[in-house]
Amino acid sequence: MNRFDKLRESSKKSFEEYNNEADKLKVLSDDAKRVAKISKNAGTIIRDLDDEFTNATKLTKFDVEILFVAVAMQCTRQLILNALNKRTDDKTAAKKVKGGIKEKSLRQHRFYQPSLQEIISSPVPFDTVFGAKKFDLGLSGLNHRIKTLGHDPLLGLIFGTANIATSTITINPGFESYHVITGQNQLNRSLDKIAYRANTYKVFEYTKNAILFEGKEGKEKIAYSLVKEVVHLASDVQSTSSLPLPGISALSVETAQSLATWGLDLGNAIKFGEQAVFCELINSLVGYYHMLFYDRSIDGSKKLYMVRTRKIIRYSNIISSLSNVICVAFSTLAGIETINKRAITKSLGNLDVGGFLITVYRILNDRKFKNEIKKEFIKEGFKDVVMGDLDSILL
Repeated sequence: MNRFDKLRESSKKSFEEYNNEADKLKVLSDDAKRVAKISKNAGTIIRDLDDEFTNATKLTKFDVEILFVAVAMQCTRQLILNALNKRTDDKTAAKKVKGGIKEKSLRQHRFYQPSLQEIISSPVPFDTVFGAKKFDLGLSGLNHRIKTLGHDPLLGLIFGTANIATSTITINPGFESYHVITGQNQLNRSLDKIAYRANTYKVFEYTKNAILFEGKEGKEKIAYSLVKEVVHLASDVQSTSSLPLPGISALSVETAQSLATWGLDLGNAIKFGEQAVFCELINSLVGYYHMLFYDRSIDGSKKLYMVRTRKIIRYSNIISSLSNVICVAFSTLAGIETINKRAITKSLGNLDVGGFLITVYRILNDRKFKNEIKKEFIKEGFKDVVMGDLDSILL
């Protein structure tokens, strides 16, 4: 190869390198233009992706059918639970739990040491209000469940059991105890009476001694006292006045009384819990049923389908809660117009508080879930735009 050929070969090589660099520069230029175009149209792209997400998560005819079934199930739940949770008077509630057994005060007045038969045959001592005036205890049929620790749903298992086992009553505030004996009222009727001061420390000391030092009979006394306490609490929960919330009366009698006045007692707490549990159970059943019909070839992304599922559940909760509130509002107004306090109380008792709380939770939680899925959808969609053919997307 002569010198001229070498020069020509070198020139050709340089020209090819130039063309390669020029191609690279063109690619960089095109990418820069793409970035500029994407930046300029970012708002339009995001709006289009937002609309696409809305259309993808819109309820179908089938979804709406499930929605109406879910609403019917929630409304039926409200009616059934309201029918099952009707409160009764104290005597009727006691009969449901105790089997209608009549108890009479037959105490032999042995301080702190009633016999097993006395415990079995006599009423629980902390139901006593007769004789309270003598010690200025301020006990009455309306407030004795608030002021006596034997009626506390939690502390009662301790104080109430000890009171039954020692024939005493412990009052709050002050944790003061008193002996309960068989007294006579003005009609010469035998009934429990608060007669003498007792020592709260001794109440528990005698209870402990019955377990440790009185053999089988002592253990039977405490065991039966505990069972009687549980049965009594169960009967009171179903009654009109119900029981205070656990531990509140021990901290503040006034607070427990105020809460009970506003309907925040154990009976309603259990009722609200049942409403919430069954509401969420129906939500779960509806969700599982809807997910059974997921078809990737038709519905696309499973996460987008889940947004539709949650929409069905959320809308059914909102509709059922609103219908409940409207019905309660109208019936309450009717009671107010006729000055019928009983009708007002009955109407407010039908309020689906537990279901309403679940509805609020669903609204907040589902919104967060939807926003996360939407954010991911737009992010992935925007990424596809950047990596794909922008002109075909925009045109």
